[in-house]
Amino acid sequence: MPSQILLTVIFFALTYGAPVDPLASNLAGKVVDISGEYPIVYDFSQLDLVLGVKDPIGELEMASLAGVNKEPTVERTDSGTYQILYKTNNINDLKKPKYAHLAEDKNNAFYFVDTGSSMYYDDREGQWVEIQKKDKSAAPKLKEVPYSIPVSACIDSRYGSGGSVTNQYSISISMSNSAGIGASINFMALPLGLSLTIATKVANSLSISGSYTCNIGPKQYGQLSISPKMVEVPALTRKGYYFDKMDGFVASNSKLSELAKFKILSLYPPTHYCMVDTTPKKLQCAAARGETKFFEY
Repeated sequence: MPSQILLTVIFFALTYGAPVDPLASNLAGKVVDISGEYPIVYDFSQLDLVLGVKDPIGELEMASLAGVNKEPTVERTDSGTYQILYKTNNINDLKKPKYAHLAEDKNNAFYFVDTGSSMYYDDREGQWVEIQKKDKSAAPKLKEVPYSIPVSACIDSRYGSGGSVTNQYSISISMSNSAGIGASINFMALPLGLSLTIATKVANSLSISGSYTCNIGPKQYGQLSISPKMVEVPALTRKGYYFDKMDGFVASNSKLSELAKFKILSLYPPTHYCMVDTTPKKLQCAAARGETKFFEY
């Protein structure tokens, strides 16, 4: 099944980690490091601190920021924002009495440092699922969503002398499926742990907001548009487990399976474009009025 990105366009006018109680109720969407003597909580945005390594994508393709008044805000809005991800040294850490109860909460997810793998509970399969990169050296690849998404109405300068136009925008993007992975994994539960497994921040839905200036010449139509970023995730392996209070996580009878590479939305800033032409036919004037569309790639 081809991937689909649901785009809803909405226009409008316009710390470091600290010790924390791992039982606290305000940890939704956080990463809690329980690998040391004391638990430490991090925001999802502090991924480099959590892993102790840099995002492999780095700043190679941060964004085309010419005309951007300030760096856009990109935030996760998927179900992972309600999930707590616990970082431990290995799967056996969860046998410790003080942490064993964490595996009894199926809303939790885990990241294991020694194997670079993550684990989440799959409601459809009724078991915990561990995922890790098939090739440890394989790196994620940052790409643009192959569509120019309008974030402004068309601007008519046919009878003017041109000039610059500034527009503030907000857009929500959701990925409903990705490269057939829906048949293989619980897609909605995946992004939080996957972000640590591939060391770059991903989501299956997000919001983007920013401000952009577009220069339009005389006798031209202009429109502001963006192309969000997505990540091509390298091939993964997955293995099923069940949790036993005495033995911890125990491998189920399911075989180790492989998951082919797939695409998922990235939290890197989008590329911005100033689309200009002498005719509105080549622009997406109607699409900029809050319509909802499915795009496939």
